Amino acid sequence: PQTSIGTAIVLCHRFFVRRSHACHDRF
Repeated sequence: PQTSIGTAIVLCHRFFVRRSHACHDRF
């Protein structure tokens, strides 16, 4: 379960990073 949780966290982090970059691209 540890590895699956880690993978989920990484995927969520990358998703949020992409969204944040897309939202703050003009800045």
